[in-house]
Amino acid sequence: MSEPLRDIINEQGERVGVLLDGLDDLLARNAETQLSPHEITQLDQLLEQVDQLNILKTRARYTLTHQPELATAP
Repeated sequence: MSEPLRDIINEQGERVGVLLDGLDDLLARNAETQLSPHEITQLDQLLEQVDQLNILKTRARYTLTHQPELATAP
């Protein structure tokens, strides 16, 4: 499997997102119970990364909602 985590970079060179390669394939194969122990470990790690990213996004959204002055800070 290729590198499981890849950054999405915009034209200005800024990191604007993350791709988790192979997650859909691992989830589909897991539903069919076709994963090796190594792939199960990979899936667990990817799902943990998704959880962490969702927590960060939620914190950022909360902060911007409750402290809007941060959204326009230089």
